[in-house]
Amino acid sequence: MDAIPAVEREIAKDIVKRGLLIAPLVIVAGGIFRGTEGALGAAIGTAIVLANFWISAYAVDRVVGTTPARIGIVSVVSYVLRIGTIVAALFILRNVDAIDFATLGITLVGMHLLLLTWEAPHISMTLGAPGLKPGAPVTTTGEQ
Repeated sequence: MDAIPAVEREIAKDIVKRGLLIAPLVIVAGGIFRGTEGALGAAIGTAIVLANFWISAYAVDRVVGTTPARIGIVSVVSYVLRIGTIVAALFILRNVDAIDFATLGITLVGMHLLLLTWEAPHISMTLGAPGLKPGAPVTTTGEQ
């Protein structure tokens, strides 16, 4: 029997890779528009978003191969805990003068939406190749 592919981990790894690619741009933009506090808010927001995606995939990846009920329970509990952690972080950071709170919030929402939208075309929705879409087959000259 073939091993179950780590689809969630593969997708999260791709999202985090893309997030790390644009993180410097987001942080610089935060700095340009809102100064040092904006850059710090953008950096913290980006880190929270990337950690959120990674933890989500890790949690579900741990229970793949068990029952659908267990996967569902872990997914829901993980979601509630991750959202709770984001809300707690916002509550704690809201009065920190060194962070521009508006930039932090915009980065949290914007990065989630941007990365999910960016990743969507790369996901295969077939059971034959779940996860990221396989690349185009490589052909050598002379083959049809």
